[in-house]
This record gives sequence, structure tokens and C-alpha cells, in this order.
Amino acid sequence: MIPKDLQSVYHITLMILAIGYIIKSLETIAISKTFLPRQPNDWDLVGMDSLQTSKAYPLFKALYSRKGVIALCILTILISLYLLLAPVNIYFKLSVLLLFVLQFILHHRQEFGGDGADQMSFLVLTTFTICFTFITDSRVHTIGVVFVAAQLILSYIISGGAKLISTEWRNGTAVQGILSSYTYGTEFTKVLFNKSLFLSRIMCWMVVAVELLFPMALFFTDTVFYSAVIMGILLHLSIGVVMGLNDFVWSFLAAYPSLIFIYIMYIQ
Repeated sequence: MIPKDLQSVYHITLMILAIGYIIKSLETIAISKTFLPRQPNDWDLVGMDSLQTSKAYPLFKALYSRKGVIALCILTILISLYLLLAPVNIYFKLSVLLLFVLQFILHHRQEFGGDGADQMSFLVLTTFTICFTFITDSRVHTIGVVFVAAQLILSYIISGGAKLISTEWRNGTAVQGILSSYTYGTEFTKVLFNKSLFLSRIMCWMVVAVELLFPMALFFTDTVFYSAVIMGILLHLSIGVVMGLNDFVWSFLAAYPSLIFIYIMYIQ
């Protein structure tokens, strides 16, 4: 879907986030036993010290228990389904605000364990909630869209630059090690990349090239720009399929409508 105006950017972005939060909530419910006492995600073990020492500890203890997290996830699913089906009106905007509140609560359940995908999705949701939900000034809408697009570009530049100065990414052993691990690999990728360091090196440099060259595509032809968009989408899809990091698909793709809109309106 190509965004044609600021409101369509808002709508498309929230639809992508809604799909992602449905997936994430279902995954959280599936591992909800880990939120029980003395389990890896027990809030007394992973929670923020400032909340655990506050006078409202009993409230947070109930909110961040297994039952509390499941309830928050179910509410997230219901609101996200509504956002996928409803037109942009006052009820849609109220639902966006409620979704933000729910994700704010879940986002601050623990002080560690998040990744770039968690940060990106929460940043996009926060920006669009603040800039669009109850503000009608198109200048504020534009600021929000520019900020999200800039954040996407910056994340690629930083990630690509960090990989470029890494010996493991330059010599090809990074992909080999990642896709041979129990957490992020499969038996197929383990055999494939351990058998061929050359293939692993190609994959490493392809990722670095996509991340570092992606921002430059803004200043070339439509063909180059949309080819870069497709390459970016494929990169995130491959991360989701091969490594099982589903959040890296929808959280970053939620920022693409903003980037495409900026390109169409101000650069093309």
C-alpha cells in the first residue's frame, strides 16, 4: 500500500503495528507459564527496581503476574483487531491511545531483554499517538512522519556501520555463527553455512550493503528507491523466517510508509 497523504500514512502504519501486536501477544500468551513465580520471566526477578520498591507494588505485582500479562495481551489483540477493521474516526483514535497505554505498561515490565525491534515498534507507536491521535495540525503530522523516517534511516546506518567495523562481519563468520546457534539457527542453516564460509561471507556483506546503501537510495531514481525498499523488506522477512525474530519484520516495516511518503512528497 502506497501512502497518498498524511492520514493514509497514519492508517497504514497503525494497521501494520496492529498485525504485529496481535502476533506478539499470541506469542506472549503461548509462553505465559514463564511469567509464573520462580520462572524466568517472574516479575520479582526481572521487574524494574523503582516499581518494586514503590508503594504501588501490590498493583504492579498483580498487573505483571501471569494472569495480568495475559489480560493485557487479550486486550491488545481485541484493540488491534478493531484497528484493522475500523475507519479512522474518533473511536479509532481512542483505540490507538488505549493500545499505546497497554504497550507502555508491557514495555516497562522489565528493565532488560528488549531489542531493536521492541524499541522501533514502541517508538513508532508513541510518535504517531502523540502527533496524530488528537492533533489536526498537518505540520505536527509531518514532524511525526519525518521523525519516524529519520529513525529508520539512522537505525540502518548505525547497524550497518557497526557491522562494517566488526571483524566477524567482514570475514563472514558472523552469519555462520548466528545461523549455527540453537537460538537463531536451524539444522539446515547450520550445515549450509558451516560447509561454506564463502556463502556466509556473501550473506554478511549483503546485509552490510543493504543497511548502509539503503539511505542513499532516496536520492536516486524511483527504480533504485523502490528496489531498496523491496530489499529492505526481504531482509526483515528473512530475519523473521530464518531466525524466528518476528518482531524485526513488522516493527521496522511499520516505519516504511513514513519513508515512502517523504520520498514521494519531498524527494522524488
